[in-house]
Amino acid sequence: MNVDTLDAIVSKASSLWPRREALVDEQGRATTYRALEEMTDIVAGKLVSMGLSFAGRVAILSRNSAWSAAAYFGVLRAGGIAVYLNYSLHAKELVSLVMDSRPSILIYEKEHEGKAHAITGQTALKSFVLDTLASDHGGRGADVRIKPDNLAAIVYTSGSTSRSLGVELTHRNLVSNTAAIVNYMKLGESDRICCVLPFYYIYGLSLMLSHFMAGGTVLMDGRFLYPQIVLDAIEEKGATGFAGVSSHYTILMNTTNFFEKSLPSLRYFAHAGDKMPVSVAEKIMRQFPNKELYLMYGQTEASPRVSYLEPVHAKKKPSSVGKAIAPDIQIRIVNDSGATCAVGQEGEISVKGPNVMHGYWNAPEETSRVLKNGWLYTGDIGFMDKEGDLFVTGRKKYFLKIGGHRVNPLEIEAVTLEHDGVKEVAAIGIEDATWGQVLKVFVALSAESELKTSELMDFYKKRLPTFKVPAQIEIVPFLPKNNQGKIDKKSLELKGVSRGS
Repeated sequence: MNVDTLDAIVSKASSLWPRREALVDEQGRATTYRALEEMTDIVAGKLVSMGLSFAGRVAILSRNSAWSAAAYFGVLRAGGIAVYLNYSLHAKELVSLVMDSRPSILIYEKEHEGKAHAITGQTALKSFVLDTLASDHGGRGADVRIKPDNLAAIVYTSGSTSRSLGVELTHRNLVSNTAAIVNYMKLGESDRICCVLPFYYIYGLSLMLSHFMAGGTVLMDGRFLYPQIVLDAIEEKGATGFAGVSSHYTILMNTTNFFEKSLPSLRYFAHAGDKMPVSVAEKIMRQFPNKELYLMYGQTEASPRVSYLEPVHAKKKPSSVGKAIAPDIQIRIVNDSGATCAVGQEGEISVKGPNVMHGYWNAPEETSRVLKNGWLYTGDIGFMDKEGDLFVTGRKKYFLKIGGHRVNPLEIEAVTLEHDGVKEVAAIGIEDATWGQVLKVFVALSAESELKTSELMDFYKKRLPTFKVPAQIEIVPFLPKNNQGKIDKKSLELKGVSRGS
């Protein structure tokens, strides 16, 4: 599909594949591309009738649904900028995001009416309920001419900083990245992705965009609290792909009959959003040797995908995230002076290409800190091997300082997961009067495990130098997750734990 702007994806898909399923919900209700095109027109017409100006922001508060997708594309078609909101946030946090992005209109589903009223009660927003649009005849409204370099979306980061930042992404950013994803993943009309990730999360949004561009189908499934149901649905609905972060895979492995399944329709597993432990990748490949495993790297500021490891190399390099996803994307590793690092030398990962964001919304200082001469300084630490493959080793500001040594918490987590009795782990730095910081790990055990902290401490001492051995181990029933499935280290810090820098 050759398009210049995001709004054209649905129109083109509707003309090419009018009767093909674009979206299927948990109950099996399907929405065709033709129906999605009509729904998109209804939303666009509604927004124009409400006085939406060109480049006006529109906030969307909705779980994944056909109308939520139509709302996103309807905003774009009307010439607006879409601001997906994380519906799992408290009303106070949502109000803060709205005050930052300053939308003129709020679109919400009735399920989130209470939060919507809290937002509109403190702002001057106009609003309407998505659920009421089914009987609205809408209409396209004004003929808006959108250009590739116009802003398409403001996507708020998941909060690795103390403040969520609004990432400004243009149509060119998202279209170029989506086209590259379709190409390297070989997506086509027969692909059906099991989507457990919310559309407000850039990873979830990219699944929707890429499958729409390919004429495939998005199987929306928001039931991951019941992972066995999702796993069974992969078989029942003929999913060809599953995408998630590391915890999605560890949950499937530890709480379902994942290792008893053959998943005949599935072509691939995809991973992004965090660093997948090698032990998890190896378990997937052992269980499903004939399926592809895509190990990918990116961030919201890169629209989001930067690199991927070709599945044929996954067994050889399970800790790598490969090469750039397209020829027009450059990746380099730089030291603190900005010079390119030698092969094998760690430094900050920087990226240049059409996928790099326009900037942070209302945050010029933060923008200038990460965008320099067209390069995005990701804040991630990594290195390139002699074959040009990228390895991500940590987050620049998350390295811990233990007794004068720099310690990578991801390394400690990877070692911990080598123990059969461990299901999940989070390593964090806590303040210490003597050392400044010491290492603490929170560990959730496998179902049948009776592992004791003393046994785990002995395990560490046999595998790690003294300065990397955790000072504290806390065994917990489970590790908290955010709505994107990632381990929520911030909530662990609320217990009086502070992250290292």
